[in-house]
Amino acid sequence: MIQTLRAKWAWAREKPLFWANVVLIGVTAFIAILWPGPRVDGIPSDLRLRLWGIALQVVGVVTVWRDLTGTAGHFGKAGFLAATLQWLKRGFGGRNVTVSLRGSMVTATGMSATIKVRRRIDPTGTPE
Repeated sequence: MIQTLRAKWAWAREKPLFWANVVLIGVTAFIAILWPGPRVDGIPSDLRLRLWGIALQVVGVVTVWRDLTGTAGHFGKAGFLAATLQWLKRGFGGRNVTVSLRGSMVTATGMSATIKVRRRIDPTGTPE
């Protein structure tokens, strides 16, 4: 009996997303059919069902976003958010090169200093 249970458990662990979908289907059926919603003006409210629908859409959006970002990383591209931020920086701020110089001086007061110098590169200019 124990060996049968272990074999079934190993089988079930092969497809964890299948079981997640079974749970989502069960929760959706519970919310839509079995859980009595509040009545508003004598009519059952469908607010709980609408909120559950929005939650499922958010799960779908996060799933697609993770998949697209992972695929982009697999092909050596920046993820969706990183690529969008780079695009926005390039469009609004031009191409910048940041040269950073950091120096620290440890004294009895524990003071430190940081210096940053920014220089804008002309895209039409010749490289130095």
